Amino acid sequence: AQMRLPLCAFLRSLLLRRSQTYLQWMALGAISLLCITSLRLDLGSAGLSMSAMLNDGLLASLPLIFGKCVISCAGAVHAEYFLQHADARDSLLWVSQVHFKSATVLGSIIIGIVQGRRGGRILATEWSAHLFTQLPPGAKAGDPRTPFFGGWDAGTWALVACLVLNNFLVGDALRRLTSVSKYVAYALGMVMTHCMQVVATDGHHFDPGQAICCAAIGILAISYVCLPGPKSKVPREAG
Repeated sequence: AQMRLPLCAFLRSLLLRRSQTYLQWMALGAISLLCITSLRLDLGSAGLSMSAMLNDGLLASLPLIFGKCVISCAGAVHAEYFLQHADARDSLLWVSQVHFKSATVLGSIIIGIVQGRRGGRILATEWSAHLFTQLPPGAKAGDPRTPFFGGWDAGTWALVACLVLNNFLVGDALRRLTSVSKYVAYALGMVMTHCMQVVATDGHHFDPGQAICCAAIGILAISYVCLPGPKSKVPREAG
């Protein structure tokens, strides 16, 4: 997911003709590298290694991960274009959010129909060899399974409420900021999450290298938002 920063900036420049300055490109590249470094340190502290994850089949899933990043970044760029349009600015925020989520639900329904019987996996209440080509370790056909929407508790509903609030906050921010700033804010959110984790565990998860990476990411993220964008070219008058 760390590739979303430069990828979103590239798609924004390609589709909307809204480029970045040299300093902005450098800041985005540095933030991406620091996020990757922080991730490697986090995996190392958990006793995992990149080579082991690649051997477990992660390499084969990289095209899917890249495709997900392309779809996510293209959607963010489209949202920026739509929300900063003159007509969309005058409309209520909840109206545009309903339009976006209705399109998402419609796309999910179409994918479920195209998948045929595999679409039944979502609401399946038991593991079935007819629906699932692979079963989790220890599970066998006929075992009960918690379907989607099943087993929701107060914590799940709190997470749903946070995601809904996040959609409105991001939508409101995209009326004034860029889609790249959205992912810069996500990088800053990763820093804040790490700090909260360290505080909650009384410093047991503190790692000097990761702390340096998080501090650098925070400084670069704030610097990117404060950097001036490229100057718009004013056409010269004839004569």
